[in-house]
Amino acid sequence: AELRHAAERLCRVVSDLKIPHPGLGERGIVTISIGASVAAPDESLAEALERADQLLYRAKQGGRNQVTT
Repeated sequence: AELRHAAERLCRVVSDLKIPHPGLGERGIVTISIGASVAAPDESLAEALERADQLLYRAKQGGRNQVTT
């Protein structure tokens, strides 16, 4: 719950900055998507990063500017 809350707050902070995104025209702003997970004690770094990468892809596919955990 804490990880998700922190990631969602980060998304809001970046969005609230209203940084213009040159590729999106006048109304386009920079946003972020986050795929976040906690590694299990018996899990390798590669496995944890692969899961986070999959979650990030899911966030982007879901419409961007969001968090998946």
